[in-house]
Amino acid sequence: MKMAIVTELTQPFQWNKVWTEERRLKNNVIVESVNVISYLTVELNSDIVGNADLIFVYCSRTCKGGEWFRLPLEVKKFMKPEAKMIVQFDSEFLWLINPEGVQWDSKRDLEQYKGVSPQKFFEENRVLDVADAYFTVLENPFWARYTKKPVYYMPLPQLIRYPLTINKMNREKEGKTIAVLRHSARGASIKHIIQNVINPLKKAVFVFSCLPNQFLVGKRYIDTLQKCYIGIDDAEGYAGWSRFTMECGLLAIPCVGSTYATKLFFPELYTKHKDYVKQRELVQRLYEDKKFYKKVAEEGRKRVLEHLDSDKLCQRFVRIAKEIGV
Repeated sequence: MKMAIVTELTQPFQWNKVWTEERRLKNNVIVESVNVISYLTVELNSDIVGNADLIFVYCSRTCKGGEWFRLPLEVKKFMKPEAKMIVQFDSEFLWLINPEGVQWDSKRDLEQYKGVSPQKFFEENRVLDVADAYFTVLENPFWARYTKKPVYYMPLPQLIRYPLTINKMNREKEGKTIAVLRHSARGASIKHIIQNVINPLKKAVFVFSCLPNQFLVGKRYIDTLQKCYIGIDDAEGYAGWSRFTMECGLLAIPCVGSTYATKLFFPELYTKHKDYVKQRELVQRLYEDKKFYKKVAEEGRKRVLEHLDSDKLCQRFVRIAKEIGV
């Protein structure tokens, strides 16, 4: 199977990196990639798209010279008739039902489509019709109701990003700081967590941020997070999967919260959004009950490594490709 991965990201994409030579041979896959800067990039790489049996398109908002969500439609123009397409969408369309869900660099979406209903939006641009299947990391993406094509839950192979972190374990902390993250949605807020959970328990807090001028990257971020004792991920205005919770799990740091990743990796610490009573109870127990802390931390780390196992995700990718007729 010849596969082309088309993405708008300007940084190395997880699916590009995970298809090592060994995994390509094992799954009988030839993989080429197109990193799109503008729609012209697709045309310049039309031979890669045109020769592929499967085209996987991952959309974001970095594409210049056109509306970011139309990238699959541009790619379709250069596909051979028998080829299949898989497109990944996650929480990118949240602004259609919640303006505060738009990310910091995407105000133009709000301005251009103000007052347009989701149904009209998807009927007009056909981005949920163009592919043969869709991937998402979300538990129940609202946009799935507007497509008749199959929608598969497919996490990104995130572990490929952390080769030096896999063998790290949470060590005893002296300060026992709580980590929280301000996510990228414009309406995302963590003030309510600090006011209703952390302050009443009189605990120290370290605030990470996804704001462009505030976030830590790479080793510096992981090293700082590693020094924290507990994570809390219940940001207001955020409806994503939450890589932050996964990173806490990878570092064996228990994370209390309401995200889908919390439900996956720390089910004992999962709460409803803004359930401050339960959140305070869980945080307090993690501080006081070392056996519970150790159990939750180790099981969370184990779930992350199993759920995001790169070999298994590649195999699942190929199985789905076969299901849609590749």
